[in-house]
Amino acid sequence: MIEQIPDNLATRLEEMDRQMVSIAEALLDPDVLSDHNTVRELSMKKAALEGPVSQMA
Repeated sequence: MIEQIPDNLATRLEEMDRQMVSIAEALLDPDVLSDHNTVRELSMKKAALEGPVSQMA
């Protein structure tokens, strides 16, 4: 049985997915990669988003 999720939750999950993609792209940028603190911060944000976003798929 497939449950329908509320529109506001679907919208939020889509936004989280866009954020995750944006972070993944940023982590490919050489300027970002040269700053260890930024890489760590972005990696932590990406990891926090991966759980809810992956369950959406």
